[in-house]
Amino acid sequence: QQNMMAAAAAAAAAAAPSAAAAAGPPRTTAPPQFAPDEDGDEDGVHGYGDDDNNNDDGDWRRRARDRKPPEVLAELERVFLLEPYIGDENKRRVLQKFPKLTERQLISWFSHRRRKEKWEMEVYESRIGRKATRTELYTTPGARDNIGSLPRDPAARE
Repeated sequence: QQNMMAAAAAAAAAAAPSAAAAAGPPRTTAPPQFAPDEDGDEDGVHGYGDDDNNNDDGDWRRRARDRKPPEVLAELERVFLLEPYIGDENKRRVLQKFPKLTERQLISWFSHRRRKEKWEMEVYESRIGRKATRTELYTTPGARDNIGSLPRDPAARE
């Protein structure tokens, strides 16, 4: 019985291709080329900003900062005040309202906005000398004034 099991295992091993053979030869082809799309570049991505980091010389560089239109920023801020972690329903609604905005851009914007809010809260709390609530930060007149002109290093603020 052991011989039969060993023979069956050997037959199964011989029939199954190895992991290296299943992966095939290494990929040597170039990435696919895209035709110019809606926003004029050839990256195949429709959205705000140019996702193609390759300049005319063939050198790779960081792409320019992407500035969103004021109506997009106003809507994102409105949603953020209600829900700092965007849910699926709000995500779908915002993406439908602004089709050029990608899901990745939306998630990144909310992440960066939470980081900014945390910093604003630290500055506000250092001003008033106690812990504050998120509601207090947004409802107290002058709570967020002149925060952008302060140094980001907490030691330099004192």
